[in-house]
Amino acid sequence: MLLVVGVFGALTSARITCIDTVVDTAMIDGANHLYSMMHGFSEMGMWRHDARGRKLLDSGTPFYDVYPTADDRYVSVACIEPTFFADFLGTLGIEDQLPAPLSEIDHWQPRHWSIMRPVFAEALASRTLAELEDRSPQLTPRPLLHRRSRNRSAHTGAEVRPGNRAHLC
Repeated sequence: MLLVVGVFGALTSARITCIDTVVDTAMIDGANHLYSMMHGFSEMGMWRHDARGRKLLDSGTPFYDVYPTADDRYVSVACIEPTFFADFLGTLGIEDQLPAPLSEIDHWQPRHWSIMRPVFAEALASRTLAELEDRSPQLTPRPLLHRRSRNRSAHTGAEVRPGNRAHLC
């Protein structure tokens, strides 16, 4: 993205000034830009690099995690906002299994997480992926990724080799 903006800026500048411009970008610049949210979380004390699996976006919270289903597939749960969290609980029908009425639960409080996680895990593990699909926007099926499903392999008898052609969309 930085390269695209830089090239457009250079083209605009060259058109106006008739002077060439060098655009200096690297993939690390783009990666650093994408990482800016994590830098902000770190500065606010919400992101510790040594605390894997205990942060908001890395399965540290029960409402932003991946759970197995009854058919050994996986479903991702993402209900950060209170409205979406309430919808998620309603979809699974588990409001009565939590320690307080839904209106009183602040799902952002870490003290509730150890109670919520097993309730969510049990409710999701008792259903198949097909039962969960299209029931709530907070539930996303995790597809089984395999290079064969993307037609990225060359099959010659018993051998499987990487495909050797470009894939244009």
